[in-house]
Amino acid sequence: MMPIRLYRRRPDGTPARTSCRSALMLLTLLLCASTAWAQPGRSQVAEGNRLYQQEQFEEARQRYLQALREAPESPIPSFNQGNALYRLDNYQEALQAYQQAVQKADPGLQSKAWYNLGNAFFRQQNLDDAIESYKQSLRLDPSDQDAKYNLEMALRQKKEQEDQQNQQQDQENQDQQQQDQDQQKNDQQQDQQNEQQDQQDQNQQQDQQDQNQQQDQQQQDQQEDPEQQQQQQDQQQQGQDEQKKQEQQQPQEGEGEPLPMSPETAAQLLQAIREDPKEIRRKQLKPKRPVKVEKDW
Repeated sequence: MMPIRLYRRRPDGTPARTSCRSALMLLTLLLCASTAWAQPGRSQVAEGNRLYQQEQFEEARQRYLQALREAPESPIPSFNQGNALYRLDNYQEALQAYQQAVQKADPGLQSKAWYNLGNAFFRQQNLDDAIESYKQSLRLDPSDQDAKYNLEMALRQKKEQEDQQNQQQDQENQDQQQQDQDQQKNDQQQDQQNEQQDQQDQNQQQDQQDQNQQQDQQQQDQQEDPEQQQQQQDQQQQGQDEQKKQEQQQPQEGEGEPLPMSPETAAQLLQAIREDPKEIRRKQLKPKRPVKVEKDW
């Protein structure tokens, strides 16, 4: 049967930078030409290759699946089925088909299956498994330039993702730090407001207690014994009377002070001191002349 050559593609869907190679393995890769026509599933694989070339990928997949039922031990139907699923963007089932081919195939076909596994993993953005698949393909075929190119591209994209994740993590850390600072500031303000409110409540409570005590004291004073009230009033009145009495006993201004002596009085007093006391007494005892009273009738 005539070989069908299809483009081997990069993981992003564009053709690989090296020359195109067959993406679908043919029976002649594993079977001798003299016995190829007698192998089970051969006709189904051939029909599937024809439909695949016409880009009828779902119909081709059905043919490869029928070939797999007829020849379950052959890796060719699994490999070609994986290619059809890959072109249908069903990468998860394509992975399963390629993994079956890896388990059944010889090293030559295993290298190609690992390569396509890497492409399917790359499409799912599973870069770690894609990188490992390309490495496994190169271990089996170190000369595969497509695998080298795709491995470098996967490694580069992984680094870009890691750098982007690191930047995003740094930004999240900064945002979290700013959020923590804002929260701490809000907590401090709230604590300060709470302290002020507590102090205000304590002051109001103390004022209320003082007011209640004052009212209680007033009520107590009003309920005291009338005799005690009268006694207090008497004591107040007695104190006022005593104060008035003391004010009355105080001398008036100028009272008790000696009057000024005229010169004549001073001379008389000195003359009296010089006279004989007996003479002074005699003069005092001398009778006065009676005063003549004139009658007006």
